[in-house]
Amino acid sequence: MKAIGIRHPSNSGVPEQFEINGRFYEIDGSVQANGAYRLYPVRGNGLLTLGRVEYKALLQLIEHGGRTLECESQFAYDPEIDSAIVETALRVYQMRRQN
Repeated sequence: MKAIGIRHPSNSGVPEQFEINGRFYEIDGSVQANGAYRLYPVRGNGLLTLGRVEYKALLQLIEHGGRTLECESQFAYDPEIDSAIVETALRVYQMRRQN
């Protein structure tokens, strides 16, 4: 798959957000080696928004291969991660495994 990048900085009249097939993408401010800017999805069809803590919980699930005892001990160690955070991260983890 060939990567497609935006070659214009946002101050050149190129919008900072694009809608493509019901998803909204923003331009990553860093310039890649080929001079292009990377787009990343921010919201839209098929996307769930994760905050910092939900993302941290998701990384633990990925690292431990799911909701294992080791993963649960990491959750218990982190006071920011509560059961609602774990459930959100677990939904994303399960969707990730289905694809």
